[in-house]
Amino acid sequence: METEAKTSQHSLAIELNSNIREYRRLARVAHWTSVIFMAIALGCSIAAGIFGLVAHMPRVSGVLAILPTLIAFVVVNLKLDGKACWYFDKLNAFEALRTRLLYELPDPPTLDNIAAVAHSRTTVVDALEQDWNKNLMLDWTALSKPPDPRLHVKSQSNGSSVAH
Repeated sequence: METEAKTSQHSLAIELNSNIREYRRLARVAHWTSVIFMAIALGCSIAAGIFGLVAHMPRVSGVLAILPTLIAFVVVNLKLDGKACWYFDKLNAFEALRTRLLYELPDPPTLDNIAAVAHSRTTVVDALEQDWNKNLMLDWTALSKPPDPRLHVKSQSNGSSVAH
């Protein structure tokens, strides 16, 4: 029985280590992608000012001036900062579980000890998946909803619709 518990402990530790590596990578990618996009947006703003004021190139300035808004729109809608935090939260939770598994269980651990850590892992995953689904998924429903009729008022003079 002791050997079976040690084998289970080792298998769960390997799985947690793999998860930790993956979520550390994903957290860093999401974080640095957000930082790079925002740096590009800032660079475009600066370049637009330079091209408009110094080089007198209005078309280039116009294109460069539009890019920061588009980049910010993409970053906000992809929720890269939120996703980076979510990945770091999952990473931290898995590191805590690994610490518990390797250093806080009795020696030798029982199968019930290992099962408790595995159950905690499932609980963490379920809670974080609910958080992802609630806060971090792309929400396309706003695009498919009909316009709110309260936002349109008929003009009394010509019958045309005006948005407020």
